[in-house]
Amino acid sequence: MLGTKTVNGKAAGEGLWMWLHRWSGLVIMAFIALAALTGCVLVLGVPIDHAVNAAMFRTPESSVPRLAPLAAVEKFQRDNPNIAVTNFPLEVDPGMALVLTVAPQPGGAWVGYDQLFLDPATGKVLGTRKMSGGGGIQKSLMTKISHLHKNLLLGNFGRVVMGVAALVWLLTNFIGIWLTVPRRAPRWRQWIRMWKMRASSPFARQMLDLHRASGLWLLLPLTLLAFTSVAFNFEREIYLPALEKLSPPHNNFLHKPVPFLLGTRPTIGFGDALRFAEAEAVNQKLEGRPASMMYDPGNNHYAIAFTPDGKVSTRGLGPVSLYVDAVKGRFLYRDDPYHDSFGVVMERMIYPVHSGRVLGWPGQALVFVLGLVTFAQTATGLYVWWKKRRTRLAGS
Repeated sequence: MLGTKTVNGKAAGEGLWMWLHRWSGLVIMAFIALAALTGCVLVLGVPIDHAVNAAMFRTPESSVPRLAPLAAVEKFQRDNPNIAVTNFPLEVDPGMALVLTVAPQPGGAWVGYDQLFLDPATGKVLGTRKMSGGGGIQKSLMTKISHLHKNLLLGNFGRVVMGVAALVWLLTNFIGIWLTVPRRAPRWRQWIRMWKMRASSPFARQMLDLHRASGLWLLLPLTLLAFTSVAFNFEREIYLPALEKLSPPHNNFLHKPVPFLLGTRPTIGFGDALRFAEAEAVNQKLEGRPASMMYDPGNNHYAIAFTPDGKVSTRGLGPVSLYVDAVKGRFLYRDDPYHDSFGVVMERMIYPVHSGRVLGWPGQALVFVLGLVTFAQTATGLYVWWKKRRTRLAGS
């Protein structure tokens, strides 16, 4: 039985927690290591994608003046009436293509892709691809890495597996911290030792120190990373339903969209929708500039996202969006997580916190480091288990 007997100053009952920490870590080790490494790659996903697919992202030199993104989109829509542009940025860096998200017009045939790269000067299509990851490995490299990170390329089954692994990781981290707390005096002095690494220690002790100290120093960000991983993987089943019950949104517009008649098309275009949104932003004293536009064919409305500098960004809790009716041009809804319920804040914070984008590039750099630390923890944990196992076997 597990009683109060002590071994090296620690209660024998602690053996249960050590057993849980050790074996749960070994079971999820491969999944967490894979998620950590692919997460590091995804932090650098945009520059990698731009480098691998430079022919699509970069525009050739031309003497023809570049059109503004809105004008280029309106021209593309006139030339391609069967394709609906559903999302695009309102500002594009010089030399870069205008990236459009597209869909078939209501009742139209599928065009075989949902992302299109447009030269704003010539109107030439530089490339297309499916955001779901179909097509060649070059075009879909980062998408496939993203799916490997999220669901092991196994769809819904893989998502559940990674979600369970993330939950076990979250709980195992807390067990690990509990195991570092000394059970005898002087507790504070002994616990301080757990936060340190000594270069003079044997290699095996250094690995143990690295395993423990990294978990202690980075407890908060690692906990947030693990928690948001669980929230992502069980978003539909648990996370969002719980938030809506505990802290409902102030406005249910986005959660209960009104369907439209099949075949309906917008009466007003992107230009008119933008002007309506800008006028409404002035009325509501909304600071910032329009950064992107979205058209939802399923509900026949526009959404115009506003950010402080007019560039697409998920910094903080992301942009504030104004929704405009695509038939009458009237204002519908303001999606503003900064002035909504706690539940909406918790819903919107998952991606910015998990990716580090909540703090901009410093946050992304931190997430990259956390990925490396998490991988190191799996490696050092495996080494410590293997070393102790050899010692136990040698003594038996």
